[in-house]
Amino acid sequence: MVFVNWKITRDPFVNDVWTGVTEDIEGFYDPMLRTNLGEGKDTFSFKLTNFNDTLDNHFQVGDKITLRYGVNTLPADMTDDHIKMVGVITSLPGQEDGGANLLRVEGNNFSETLMNAITFINGDSLTIPNFLDQALQHIAAYNDKFRVTWHPGNKDVKTDGTAFPMGERWYNKSVKVLLEKYSSRKITEDVNYYWYVNNANQLVWRAQTEDVTYSFNKETEEYKAYKNSKDMKGIVNFLIIKANVSPKGNPISTRIDRAISRVKHGFKPKIITFDAKEGDNLVGLDGGVPDTFPFTTKWKSKVERAAAPFMTEGSFVTCDSLDEYDTAIIEQTKYLMIRTGNAYLDEHQHGKLSVELTFQPGKNWNIGDVISVTIPEIGKSNNAMRVRDAEYSTTTERYTLVEDEGTL
Repeated sequence: MVFVNWKITRDPFVNDVWTGVTEDIEGFYDPMLRTNLGEGKDTFSFKLTNFNDTLDNHFQVGDKITLRYGVNTLPADMTDDHIKMVGVITSLPGQEDGGANLLRVEGNNFSETLMNAITFINGDSLTIPNFLDQALQHIAAYNDKFRVTWHPGNKDVKTDGTAFPMGERWYNKSVKVLLEKYSSRKITEDVNYYWYVNNANQLVWRAQTEDVTYSFNKETEEYKAYKNSKDMKGIVNFLIIKANVSPKGNPISTRIDRAISRVKHGFKPKIITFDAKEGDNLVGLDGGVPDTFPFTTKWKSKVERAAAPFMTEGSFVTCDSLDEYDTAIIEQTKYLMIRTGNAYLDEHQHGKLSVELTFQPGKNWNIGDVISVTIPEIGKSNNAMRVRDAEYSTTTERYTLVEDEGTL
């Protein structure tokens, strides 16, 4: 027989600091914990009966909550290995149910704070892992109480053992966008990477490989509920990208197409605005638009060009006029636009199959795990799917599995 226990503790938030003195929370019920990949929406909740309003001022927004979850384990026997989440209270809604006065405690881990942050960092001399680590450190300087740190097990070289490419100047822009961009295989020059914030509020950044963690066969294994869905809503197969104007005021734009997806799904266009700071960064590195020529850029070309201005990948560009400088900026910016656009279309040109499975407690899969799935009615036989969402309660564990690469 399987039984589940929770141990939930609280560290009060007093005068803008945690006291460091924890207390066990007693009498809670309906605990729920949800985690997911790459969204910054990891949450928890539980309920308490508020007898005679005694809990009205007991809990405060900002209190630190640690949730331990154990299958066939007593609360007294739980260790740090049982921690599922460390977070803070964000809401304390009250409600009445059948005459009882209830208090609902809701919160999240530090992922939400991270996803709402912006960062200011010069990463053009840092490899991607160091770039991301420095971004976290910059955020922590302004948000130390809700610090998310770089996981020590994250890779510092690509899967083939070679060095990652460098980052860029990322000035006052979203950390979520930073992570999405620098986890794409077009940018890593490796495989795609996925990320999440773990139970120690560390950023886990892992290569999206198909190394199987567990397996599931719908025909032979027990489960409580099953459903599948085909997500076709986000398909994009024709991308128009617009950027800022060049130093001479010429508009910069480009188009990227995925013909096979268009044939399969119809014309699915999207217009996106390429962050103007990408182009501005080049001029900024040069100290502004030059007023004397010849001029050699302070940035190295990413493209090859056999006409004036001659551009060689990995080399600075010498321009003999403002017209040539304008062309160099346009060519380099278009390269960056196409690189970003290709990464976007790779992720959105096909629909993805997802599977939701509900089990009795004890499965204990985690987000990021790769499951070898056999479900004959949807054509899956030992196919890899990744755990995107995990939800834990006292009576069930629910997981959503998705394809890394869309097949629909």
